[in-house]
Amino acid sequence: MNLRILTFLYFFVYYSTGYSITSDKVIIEQTSDSKRTIQINRGYLDKIGDSDLGYLIKPEKLPVGKVIMRPIAKIRALKVYPKNSIWIAINIYEGHLLNSGDKLTLLSQTKFLQGRKSLNIQRQNVVLNKDQNENSMLVGAESLTIKESEFEVSDKVHGVEKHYDSLVDVQVIDIEKWDPTLGDHKVFRKGYYRSPYSEEFSKHFEVKKFEKMVVAYLNKYNDVDYSYEDYIAQIKGKKPLDISGSLGSYSDKQKAKKLRQIQEDEEFYQKMNSKGDAWSQDYSDEELSEYLNRMSESRERIRRNNLRAYHFNYQTSLSLGLNLVNNENLSDSDTSEQSKYSGEFGFEGFFFKDIDYFSSLTLELSGRTARDAYFAGDLNVLSTEYSLAFQINYYAFNQPSTVNAPVVFLGFLYRYGLARLTNNSTDEEGNYNIQSMPGLRLGIKWNMESGYGFRLQGELENIQVSKIEKSDSEGVLPDETNYINGRLSLGLTKFF
Repeated sequence: MNLRILTFLYFFVYYSTGYSITSDKVIIEQTSDSKRTIQINRGYLDKIGDSDLGYLIKPEKLPVGKVIMRPIAKIRALKVYPKNSIWIAINIYEGHLLNSGDKLTLLSQTKFLQGRKSLNIQRQNVVLNKDQNENSMLVGAESLTIKESEFEVSDKVHGVEKHYDSLVDVQVIDIEKWDPTLGDHKVFRKGYYRSPYSEEFSKHFEVKKFEKMVVAYLNKYNDVDYSYEDYIAQIKGKKPLDISGSLGSYSDKQKAKKLRQIQEDEEFYQKMNSKGDAWSQDYSDEELSEYLNRMSESRERIRRNNLRAYHFNYQTSLSLGLNLVNNENLSDSDTSEQSKYSGEFGFEGFFFKDIDYFSSLTLELSGRTARDAYFAGDLNVLSTEYSLAFQINYYAFNQPSTVNAPVVFLGFLYRYGLARLTNNSTDEEGNYNIQSMPGLRLGIKWNMESGYGFRLQGELENIQVSKIEKSDSEGVLPDETNYINGRLSLGLTKFF
């Protein structure tokens, strides 16, 4: 397929598609004090027509994720230049959104109606006899219409016939009457009624059609049950999942249905427990069977999801992290660390998985080496850390061995280790003990059926540093100090 054919197909699709190409993002360049005169950055090079009619609208994303369209003003083009145009506001709906620099969407009549053929209007003269009342023709005009009662229903079907239609869209009618004006037995056609000119009628018709299309456009996007994903599914012949009262995308609706089903199952389960042996008296046999099946399916789905990795007793992790808190004195440029990185290996045990009340708790032991720098009172010090941490993790939602679902945990830890501190300005060095109690961790894991997974966690610790020995007892290295460690780390996990 050569370039010429591709170009033709592009323009064919561009000019034959519907609403997707009829809107245009515009910027308001200037407005008058009354907001009645507006200049926008679109002109006849952007297909803005002379005396064009348009609507300015503003897309707004609701907290639930749905986008609605808010009409701001109805405008008419006064002057159209190559790259901008001046408009007069016919109706202003939300004037506080008509300000210089605001970005809005323009729905213009020229673009909405582009590619549509003009009306084929035929003018017809109706000449009445001198005895006919012309006023009866103007009221209702029933005699000018074709009535269904004037046709007969025939059982016999005629054969194939050819018809040559003039494809007239509208007929406008002028009414005249034979009138003996001169009184010499000669009659002349005297006009009594003339329809609007074809051009005026066509313009009026196009304005009405454009306004109806704008209303349909706004109603479509502002409908609470409308989503673009559902629309695409309908085009492809796939029946979308219909969830009344649920906003957002097709995926959101599916999630909402699953969540609502789980909530109903939980309510049913609680009701069953609260009523004891009489729990089923409010349900018919059909309802009872449906609820039991749903509850068993829901429980079985959750149980299987939790048991896929139940036979594993341990999980190891290997993580890389960065300290996001800068504790340095910026004026000391001789002693500074640009990359405050760390590497950590963790070993987590599911020792309480068979105890109902403690199955959400795990114990973890981890070792870390970290490179850091912080202000120690006089000057900065560089720190090379080697430490161990003992941690208790609590899994509030999913169990720690859950696969193919987010697993959130909260951890409390105690850290102890050694650190080597140095200062480049004085060439001092020393060995120190470090500890933190308590440290706080918040993380999320994703375990896969293969046994591998990912782990993202953030931690906050107040690390206390105390001297073991240092090269100069009177130097700048401190005897005791502390600093804040706010670290974000990402790692790989493996079940065992």
